[in-house]
Amino acid sequence: MGGWNVPNYERQRFSLGPGVVYLGIAGLTPTVDVGGQRSGMVIEPVSENVDIDQGNPAMTVETFSRLQSVIARFTDLEWNPGRMAQALGAGLSEGAGNIMSFGGRVLTTKMAIKFVHDLPYGAKIEARIWNARGEGTHPLNFTDDPHEFEMSFKAIVAHTDWAGAALPKEKQLMRLIYTPGS
Repeated sequence: MGGWNVPNYERQRFSLGPGVVYLGIAGLTPTVDVGGQRSGMVIEPVSENVDIDQGNPAMTVETFSRLQSVIARFTDLEWNPGRMAQALGAGLSEGAGNIMSFGGRVLTTKMAIKFVHDLPYGAKIEARIWNARGEGTHPLNFTDDPHEFEMSFKAIVAHTDWAGAALPKEKQLMRLIYTPGS
């Protein structure tokens, strides 16, 4: 018998814990697992609205979205200069990803990001960011604690998904897919 004030819920939709982050070249399905992370990934879709007010007293009669963006953040725990260059967006990766060079590059590196999270009851969440660039800040912290490297990527409009299918204008930044468990 249930208690007081317990809402209806579907336990198979409960979720906790991190997932696996994959990075790759924009335009292709990412397949490179970034490895060790601190607490998984944060994906932040944002819709900034502008209101149209009319009358006296002015009241909102319509609202439009004037800016939409998606930021994906995770904290890497592994030394990987190639990935650090990707997080900068304008760095260069050399020597099989073991060397990062930075300074004087105008063009940004475009990335594809996939995040996969398995829920406790067998369902799955998959986030796909078709095209992104590093946010441009990447602190290298040499501390007594385990070294952590915060990485942040901003979605950029993509006209096709990773299979080359055209994306309608309402779907050009990201897709979040919930797949129920069996």
